[in-house]
Amino acid sequence: MPLIGAIIASRFGADSFGSVMGLVGPFLAISAFGPILFSKMYEVEGSYALALYGALLVLSPGFLAIAFLRR
Repeated sequence: MPLIGAIIASRFGADSFGSVMGLVGPFLAISAFGPILFSKMYEVEGSYALALYGALLVLSPGFLAIAFLRR
């Protein structure tokens, strides 16, 4: 979490830093509910497998997008 600003600055530069941080902010806020969702899914299913597969499905587009960013 502390490195997000540095990563954004290195990938997008100082000119776009504010815009990109503004776009990233809501997603960071939503991700705070991840542990709550995982714990509820564990209570229901008795395993983290479904929660982890769901996270993989949701995060896959982001993984692909990051792979194609220029340095």
